[in-house]
Amino acid sequence: MVVLSTSVVNVALPPLRHGVGLSGTGRSWVVNAHGLAFGALLLLGGRAADLADARRVLVAGWSCSPPPRWPLGWPAPPGC
Repeated sequence: MVVLSTSVVNVALPPLRHGVGLSGTGRSWVVNAHGLAFGALLLLGGRAADLADARRVLVAGWSCSPPPRWPLGWPAPPGC
């Protein structure tokens, strides 16, 4: 999951570089900030699952995510 998330950020870097005008160090900051935030939320979610029921934490996480992300396994519609 962490590798996938980091790969998505790395794929998004070229458009960010052109659209926002990020320098090399700016791109480095984006990748590091994303990794830090992702790791912190992962630790927070793990601790919440330790304190409460893991299933309830999972459902709460799903309910907080936007609806387009729910069916991650479904293919994109044609033309997208």
